[in-house]
Amino acid sequence: MFEFDRATKVTKVGGDDTVGQYEAEILDGWDIYGAANGGYIGAVMMRAMQLHGGRPDPYTITVHYLMPVPPGRARIEVETVKRGRLTNSMIAKLTIDDPSGNSDGRIAITAMGAFGNLQSIGREIVKGQPPQIPPYESLVTDASGSGPQLMQRLALRLSPEDVGFVLNQPNGQGTMRAWFAFPDDRPMDALSTFIAADATAPAVFNLVGQAGWVPTIELTVHYRQIPTGTRLATSFSSRFVKNGLVEEDGEIWDENGNLIAISRQIAAMPLADY
Repeated sequence: MFEFDRATKVTKVGGDDTVGQYEAEILDGWDIYGAANGGYIGAVMMRAMQLHGGRPDPYTITVHYLMPVPPGRARIEVETVKRGRLTNSMIAKLTIDDPSGNSDGRIAITAMGAFGNLQSIGREIVKGQPPQIPPYESLVTDASGSGPQLMQRLALRLSPEDVGFVLNQPNGQGTMRAWFAFPDDRPMDALSTFIAADATAPAVFNLVGQAGWVPTIELTVHYRQIPTGTRLATSFSSRFVKNGLVEEDGEIWDENGNLIAISRQIAAMPLADY
């Protein structure tokens, strides 16, 4: 089993076709300084929604992050709110135990998604192209063990034009482009696409410098195709920092040049950091 599949494993423990109950183990090492990465948590919830809904392909999924999620047991409740001809629509809640050990837990993450079967039908108009990133093999990755533990679970390789934030020399463009892959060459799919939407350093770092933790409030990914291959080309940009909030718009392409998904998230910027 690939490491990412082990980390996103969910088990059905109860419920019925309308409301299903699932359990997952949020693993250590998929975090940003102790809080599980939002893309990783979203992928865990998507796994439960795929199992519950019976339709494998997400059209859209929106995740709201209510509190940080530490390693440990989590429970996911998935409710089907509509079964349609084109999509099944579901809502999901992830709960964790509170510090007092209350087994009822607290809602930490909520998600809403529409799932169907993505296939090549109708007209295709794509007025865009994959980000211009040097070939994966020509780029290097930081293997020093520094930075968030999440980076040791991935095989990210940043565009040379977007690494200035590391030396506190942001490029001023608010961009972050990178190849996304797993060290064990796990093939790309819908689940890996979601974590790819939140895996790189925030694009805002190339506006304001490396500003520490930028907690995601909400992340939406709109899918256009299921990827093939073992890498994704990702491009993110931020243009607005206002009232302690920053947006990030993303495009995700597979290594064959197919548009896979577009994303948008809103995150909090600690006022003391800029």
